[in-house]
Amino acid sequence: MPETRPARRLPRGRTVVLVGLCLALVSGIGTWLLLGRKSPEPCNGLLDNDQVMTSLGITPAERPPSCADLAKAITKATTGDRPGLHTQAQAQAMKDILYAFTWPYGEELSLDPELRSPLASALADYSADVYARLHSLNPDYSVKSGAATPPWQGSEGFHISVDYRHLLSVLRAVSKDPADHATIRAAVTRYAAQDLASVPDGATGDDFTVPSARSGRALGALDGVALSTIQPFDDKQVKQWQARVVDGLLAVPIEEPAFKENPTGHITGAWLQGLSTAAPDARADYLRAQPVSIARIWAEARNTAEAPKQSLLAAVETSANAARHEAERALRQ
Repeated sequence: MPETRPARRLPRGRTVVLVGLCLALVSGIGTWLLLGRKSPEPCNGLLDNDQVMTSLGITPAERPPSCADLAKAITKATTGDRPGLHTQAQAQAMKDILYAFTWPYGEELSLDPELRSPLASALADYSADVYARLHSLNPDYSVKSGAATPPWQGSEGFHISVDYRHLLSVLRAVSKDPADHATIRAAVTRYAAQDLASVPDGATGDDFTVPSARSGRALGALDGVALSTIQPFDDKQVKQWQARVVDGLLAVPIEEPAFKENPTGHITGAWLQGLSTAAPDARADYLRAQPVSIARIWAEARNTAEAPKQSLLAAVETSANAARHEAERALRQ
């Protein structure tokens, strides 16, 4: 028969230490969930990436001493004085930075916190390209998404594209901080409103319906990113994340000009006004309904007849749901 040994008692001091370690571990879980599943390599290895330094126009002697300094260099190299307009060099630097982020197969990309907000701001400045890649209805953005494909010139500056799943992964890593997700969502919302506002009076057929399909898909895909971001969170953390996204969206004064004077401003302002007046416990649902809400504001401002308006809104909802599922599926791979 096996010998039975008496249970060992730990000395009181050691017990206190172990309890403290357990408490520290538990308290750290919230931070782990907020910032990502795994701590990234310092500055995601970009400080030691010679190709990144070359893309940013930084010589070996000028190599930034810290990740915060590198983040400033990224902002300087990828954006200019005119929001949303980029030179070929700026666009190439942005594409190189995005493709410099790598992560092991089967894991999620996790960003150094010093990079998250500057990258969110840079992505917001490329909202035309982010918007187009999210809705995926412009074939140029699929054909030209390869890492070796250079930026191309459009009517207003140079444009870039990256692999769809790669962009979604970067957006999810940025969105670990809800304030940075709000930055991205605000930029995509503005561009969606601009796309809708570009539809001329009297437009029919595809000229009338395709822009709303684009806006629905782009915002739907962004919802997929948001859902993937909060998937590991518990109910309390989800509500906190959603509340901070709303706070970020409402952090700027809301203006709602007349549609005829400023259609883009009217659409964004009316939607934000609705978000601000929604009950706190209804704001998450209002946010999820954004693709249809934006389209409804636009259609009603144009005095669209009821039957075509309802048909349009149903199509937008279908497009948004499809894009959301596509994004979620891509981020599970």
